[in-house]
Amino acid sequence: MTENPKEAAVFQGRQLFDKLPEGLILIDQQGRITDWNHGAEQVLGWNRDEVTGRTLHDLILPPHFHLNGTDMPEQLFTDNSQRLNARNLEISVLHASGNEIPVKLSILEIDSGPEPRFAVVVHDISVRKQNQFMLQMQQHILEMIATGKDIQAILNELCMLIELEVPQSVCTVMKPNESDKALYVLAGPSISDEMRAAFAGLQPGENKASCGTAFHTRREVIVSDTTTDERWKDFQSVVSEFNLQSCWSLPIRSGSDILGTFAISLTRHAKPGDYEHSLLETASWLAGITLAHDMNLQRIHKLAMCDDLTGLPNRKMLLNELNSTLNEALSSDQMGAVMFLDLDNFKTINDTMGHRIGDELLRTITRRLMVLLEEQDLIARMGGDEFIVVQKDTSPEKARHLAEQIREAVSQPMEIDLLKVQVTTSIGIALFPDDAVTTTNLLKHADSAMYMAKESGRNTIQFYLPVMDDEALSSTHMQDLLTTALREHQLSSYLQSIVAVEDNSFLGSEMLLRWQHPSRGLLDAAEFLPQVGKFGLTRQFGQWVLGEAGRLIVNFSDDIPIDTAHRLSVNISSAYFLMDEFDDDLREAFQEVGCGLECLLLEITLDSDSSEYGKLTEKLRAYHRQEASLAIDNLGADHISLYSQGLLPVDFIKLDVSLVRDIPLSYSSAKILDSLIDVAHANRQQVIAVGIESTDQLDYIRKQGCDAYQGYLFREPSSTEDLVNMLKTSNCKGRA
Repeated sequence: MTENPKEAAVFQGRQLFDKLPEGLILIDQQGRITDWNHGAEQVLGWNRDEVTGRTLHDLILPPHFHLNGTDMPEQLFTDNSQRLNARNLEISVLHASGNEIPVKLSILEIDSGPEPRFAVVVHDISVRKQNQFMLQMQQHILEMIATGKDIQAILNELCMLIELEVPQSVCTVMKPNESDKALYVLAGPSISDEMRAAFAGLQPGENKASCGTAFHTRREVIVSDTTTDERWKDFQSVVSEFNLQSCWSLPIRSGSDILGTFAISLTRHAKPGDYEHSLLETASWLAGITLAHDMNLQRIHKLAMCDDLTGLPNRKMLLNELNSTLNEALSSDQMGAVMFLDLDNFKTINDTMGHRIGDELLRTITRRLMVLLEEQDLIARMGGDEFIVVQKDTSPEKARHLAEQIREAVSQPMEIDLLKVQVTTSIGIALFPDDAVTTTNLLKHADSAMYMAKESGRNTIQFYLPVMDDEALSSTHMQDLLTTALREHQLSSYLQSIVAVEDNSFLGSEMLLRWQHPSRGLLDAAEFLPQVGKFGLTRQFGQWVLGEAGRLIVNFSDDIPIDTAHRLSVNISSAYFLMDEFDDDLREAFQEVGCGLECLLLEITLDSDSSEYGKLTEKLRAYHRQEASLAIDNLGADHISLYSQGLLPVDFIKLDVSLVRDIPLSYSSAKILDSLIDVAHANRQQVIAVGIESTDQLDYIRKQGCDAYQGYLFREPSSTEDLVNMLKTSNCKGRA
């Protein structure tokens, strides 16, 4: 039997039409569908018989769709100019399932006769749109985290973004309470207060709805029908009241820890498709980053209020507590006492026996003092070998009695590592409200009294007297000595190498200030710089430091690697940095020696007072825009809360020696160090550890990802000449 050629051609055309990978729809000038291939069926869900004769715009356009205020057929098939302008459209259309999907429509005129016909090519762009949304959501949430937005705002934003993508859904983040370990809604911008209350205190466990079960089992829980699922059997009243038909929940993880749950609840029965499942996983991941970041900041703030070595409140907490105590005393007409304790000859013990013995001595003294205090009293460590005791509801007699007990307890010999150690203490006492009614003046007066106790032969007790305000008794002599140090060239600079943690490659040097005291010998900066600001000499000393830095760069750059890859670090107090004169001083110091700033790293020391924090941030940002290299120096517990308030525009942070001294043995030191490294790296800042003295410390900071270090383990500070000789001996300028 001979095949009809015309029928064969039609058959072949039909096969080709159906095998096209794109969806292809043929319509007439009224928009009625005349043909529809298999590709269109795959994209839109209807088969050819269901759609033939129906108008395309009625079939696939959602009711809310309008194009420039007119209907699609008018726009596309009546007005020729508009038709040409709209040949390619990306719009959401109706799928046979009733859901909306994004597509690209390409409209071609295939017959321009009296009865024109059109071909509409349909491309499913769901995957591209979904990928775009996922990427934009991740970038948006991570940017909110990086810029310090509130955790509540971040998680609410995350929930709302997911709700936009999943029709008929509400999203929640649940987190366990520390006290009862039950789950509570932390974020759920679209749920009612009643629904929030209904799930408050959800105990994790088997069959504890989707979230309680997911948290307990540490696994994803997908419930497509809450009315019949065993895990929801005890929550049917909640299901009915809030029309929760399905609920998909995933544990929020941070490493091996489960921090909470992220859930998508729907008012329809549904299982997640591939895209919904990706949304759930991504939301859980972003919530984990958010919660972990917030926990790190909270941990930092908590640790910032305590002295790591002794566990006592630090200066920041002391100021807060003392201010409250003073206000209570003023309102209740009670007397209190502030005692300023300074250990006698503690530096000698540190220098001769080592920091480890000195640290254990401080811990032992702390334990002895705490035994003597009433529950209402307060003891804090100010730093170094200084302690503050605040005695409430006291009298001069009671205060002296406690001070005598403290003096006696401190002076008792102790044995540390088979060594017999003994110290004494000088104590100054200021009474409130008699001697002062502000925390600043109270501490100042107690300090003055302590100084007089030192001058009286040490191991003594002195009450504050107004005559102590005469600076001639104490500080004027010190001020004269410091002024003389500047005038008679008693200041000098030492250099300490900064090296990479991974391979000890030489990264730069820090310039350290020294004073050749006329009677006490060579002094570290820590022994006299605190007095510099007190006497209004901050700028004068800062000018000397800047001038010395310029001199070193010019005179020794041929012998010491000082360049953009091996910068000279110079320590500048935030008080000097914020002075209006600092900019001119810096420029003049380097113009005088004829060099630029590109080889300099400015290390700014934070003040624990947050009042100038905004001004400091703005000035740092201004220098950063000039491509100056900046660091935050001596970042310790007193300053962490300031650092964590937001992103400081610096290139490096330098961890204070107090944070690395006891690692890896001190849990709290390790935790705060780990948190700071994480926050710094998240802010694209490099971390330098200061005071590394043992291989255990170096191994720990290497494991935690610290970038560089300096300390006695590698090399103690040395004069410029000694460093030059060492580098010549090693015959290497890139390593030291």
